[in-house]
Amino acid sequence: MSESSNLTPRDFDAWATLASSDPEAFERQRSLIINRAIQRAPARRRQRLRQLQWQLDQIRTTSRTPMIACLRMQ
Repeated sequence: MSESSNLTPRDFDAWATLASSDPEAFERQRSLIINRAIQRAPARRRQRLRQLQWQLDQIRTTSRTPMIACLRMQ
C-alpha cells in the first residue's frame, strides 16, 4: 500500500496492513489524520486538542507495550 493512498480513519484493515508493512509510514499517516481533525475543530478547541494529543503521544512513547498504553489512556 502506498503512503499516498487515501486512508480513512475507519479503514481498519488498510491501517493494519500499513502498520505491519511500513510502521514509519503508518505513523506519518496517523499524524496527518489527527492534525487534519484538529484543524477542522472549532478554533477555540484546537489548543486543548493539541495538548490532549500530546499527552496521548507521551503515553504511547513511554509505555512498554501497546496494550499498556491503551490501558493507561483509559
